[in-house]
Amino acid sequence: MEVMRVRRLLIPRRLDTGDTIGVVSASSAIARELRPQLRRGIKVLKSLGFKVLLGKNALKIGDYSAGSPRERAEDINSMFADPGIKAVIDTAGGETGNSLLPLLDYKLIRRNPKIVLGLSDFTFLLNAIHMKAGLITFHGPNLVWCFGRSRPYHYDVSEFLDRLVRSRIGNVRRESEWRTVRDGRAKGRLVGGNLGCLAVSAGTPYFPDFTDSIMFIESFMPTPGMCHEYFTQMKQMDVFDKLRGVIVGYIHSLQSSRTKQIQMEDVLLKVTSDYDFPILKVNEFGHNCPNTIIPIGGMASLDARRKEWKILDACVTEKAQS
Repeated sequence: MEVMRVRRLLIPRRLDTGDTIGVVSASSAIARELRPQLRRGIKVLKSLGFKVLLGKNALKIGDYSAGSPRERAEDINSMFADPGIKAVIDTAGGETGNSLLPLLDYKLIRRNPKIVLGLSDFTFLLNAIHMKAGLITFHGPNLVWCFGRSRPYHYDVSEFLDRLVRSRIGNVRRESEWRTVRDGRAKGRLVGGNLGCLAVSAGTPYFPDFTDSIMFIESFMPTPGMCHEYFTQMKQMDVFDKLRGVIVGYIHSLQSSRTKQIQMEDVLLKVTSDYDFPILKVNEFGHNCPNTIIPIGGMASLDARRKEWKILDACVTEKAQS
């Protein structure tokens, strides 16, 4: 599949009640014991007034993925080719999502821009689609681990409706106490996602361009040492020379530990001690936490001292661009 780079940014059409949302499994298979959570997630979307269409391979169980890379990529390409599908959401993340990237039809995606939503391993696809098709994509709740919880976070549902249906921008709403890690202000396009996925992308055509960006990062089960390695890698790649600020999300293994742990943001502060870009710590995106909807490619501002994070530009529109 031809890989292309584009300059003009595409903004997808906002969702309307009655629209159909396509569901794909871009990474790991949905184990049978997780099917009830998937059904609950689908029920949440239907309760909000949307129709749901499962991809042909969304429930497929391979050795360790939801079918072959070609089958999973075919589901995503098909969702973009279908004019009746208005958004695409990932089921659960997992592993192996990067194997799809050369198989996605970026020209097709660019001709049919629509909302793409997920997190964790879906980071690979969110950044690749943004970079290669020029489409704003969305880091946010998936079906199994977010909407499919026994008690979904009200925050997740509210953010989904506000950002993707009502087109709300402005201050990202707090559900927790935020922390100023390093003072300063910044303005730039939001780029990021799962820290491990970003590290795996290094050296490939799919590594994001962090020039003049505000990087947002989260991770599920890192150790402080792993964080140090990832950030050192980025430093050696001159990533920190390019960006304007960093927002650190909820880090499950470090923040839920019963023993005191050095936190990711403190490791970042240590590794980047010779930089002065602002760092803000929040808890509104990541694993096992409330998730706001973050537009990858969307313009944002960050004021670490005032603990403010704002989405500045519309990230969905009344009519899809082409």
